[in-house]
Amino acid sequence: MLLLAQGEKELVQRPTSLAPWLELNHAMRTNMLAYEPPEEWRKQGPAAGRRVFKTHAVAALAPWRGGATEEGIPRGAGVIVVTRNPKDAAVSYFHHGRDTVQYKYTGDWAHFLHAIFLPGLVDFGDFWSWHGTWWRARAKLPPDRLLWISYEEMQADLPAVVRRIAAFVGVPATEEVVRAVVAGASFGSMRKDWSALEQEQLQQTGVVTKKNHVRQGRSGAWREAMSEADSDAIDAAHAARCRAEGLPSSLWEMS
Repeated sequence: MLLLAQGEKELVQRPTSLAPWLELNHAMRTNMLAYEPPEEWRKQGPAAGRRVFKTHAVAALAPWRGGATEEGIPRGAGVIVVTRNPKDAAVSYFHHGRDTVQYKYTGDWAHFLHAIFLPGLVDFGDFWSWHGTWWRARAKLPPDRLLWISYEEMQADLPAVVRRIAAFVGVPATEEVVRAVVAGASFGSMRKDWSALEQEQLQQTGVVTKKNHVRQGRSGAWREAMSEADSDAIDAAHAARCRAEGLPSSLWEMS
């Protein structure tokens, strides 16, 4: 969103209204067929005429007409799949479950890992199955329809990832714009913005439905959160599930 706004952060203070999460909006019975971005957004340079949506669905349930196919993603449209190391993802899922009011989850890490994450009982299903659906969709699509990027790549070299995304969506990105996007997308900046939204929600409703939405912003922090036995259990699942799903086992750094 920052890239479409050419780094003007004041235009993307409410990203969820600019890039609606389709499943959530459906659950709330929002008419997405009538969705249009806010007027001030539609007038902005590269953002003019563009719509951005978010989904957590597997490829087979991609919530738009035609799905994750060449017909469903015609020339000029594109999907960006953002992925993350399964060990960091497991830890993040654990805190997500503990910090989201509606889940009422009070289990410990061991219970979460062995009774929920590894059996694939998390939101949107098994970690490896989910990625397998999009990996197979990617193989069938022209290269200009799906961009696969990782959280680890963004941590290692965010400016390079911003440039890749700019090229993929066909948005001009000068080095000044890249710097502005990187600054606005930094962990500290996003945490500050989400904290303000949490306070606004607290004042309006008396409750924050999800604490610590922007929690840590690190790669490899799983090493501090799990035992060697936990890590080995995920490694074993990773090897087996990658074989089953046709995923390259080297897709994520696991050590």
